[in-house]
Amino acid sequence: MKTIKGIYTILLFGLICFLNLKAQAQPNLEEQRKRILDFKIGIIKERLHFTNATQEQNFFTYYIQYENAKIENKKIMAQIRKEKFNFTASDAELLAAMELLMSYQQKDLDIEKEYQKKFLEVISVRQLVELYRTEQEIRKQLLQKLSENE
Repeated sequence: MKTIKGIYTILLFGLICFLNLKAQAQPNLEEQRKRILDFKIGIIKERLHFTNATQEQNFFTYYIQYENAKIENKKIMAQIRKEKFNFTASDAELLAAMELLMSYQQKDLDIEKEYQKKFLEVISVRQLVELYRTEQEIRKQLLQKLSENE
């Protein structure tokens, strides 16, 4: 009886430690995403030269929605790759997983198209092109920082 109680105590302690570590890791990821978004917003504000505060506010309302939609879609694609792309699956299951992944890649493109229209409601075409250029430069900078940290 004491042995079973001891085993349950150890398992419970291990579970609590695991959940605690997981809870600590999650805010760090969210904190990193927030820092990256803040970094992006700062550079975008600098580069797009908004005509007034209303234009800027309306743009960033859409931009944050856009970023969140892209992040959620990327999470799903990563989950599909992680869970469904394994070599223990049958060829049919792998093919189905690839088709599912492609549907989310298409959704990513659909998000781009949807928000391009929304962005053009509040900024000019030239500002939109500058946004795309700026985002590409930001990606390069982030990848460079990441490679420096490794």
